Amino acid sequence: RLAMLEFAYYSVISPEGCAAILWRDGSQAPDAAEALKLTSKDLLKLGLIDTIIPEPLGGAHSNVHDTVFNVEKYIVKTLRDLKRTKLDNLLENRYRKLRSIGSTDADKLRRKTQAAAERIKAAMEAIHKPPRKPAPKPVPTKSKPVTTKV
Repeated sequence: RLAMLEFAYYSVISPEGCAAILWRDGSQAPDAAEALKLTSKDLLKLGLIDTIIPEPLGGAHSNVHDTVFNVEKYIVKTLRDLKRTKLDNLLENRYRKLRSIGSTDADKLRRKTQAAAERIKAAMEAIHKPPRKPAPKPVPTKSKPVTTKV
């Protein structure tokens, strides 16, 4: 599980650095911050974190005691929950989560659209195939017994 403090941000580059690289203008840092999706709310929505740990009014630095209490409460609850889950399930959940990172709704939509297109194509091919002619019915014949002379 991955948790993040409410007012923390997570990114591989600062908004100022990103703005300087993309627009050669550090003053566009607010636009870069929005594009980077680096807040805890953004990361929760993207599925990169599991939980947002609330911070005291004024932020974590304003009341370290309450911040530590909130983090401890999250850890204790999470460990209690995890202890009830079988190891195989924990591992499978972790692998599934890691494999899904970077997957988007667009990826899911693309897969569904492709599957639907294949079904439509198969249906169209079935419609446009010339109908099969029924096999001719066998014509009854009178057969004569076969005799051999010896």
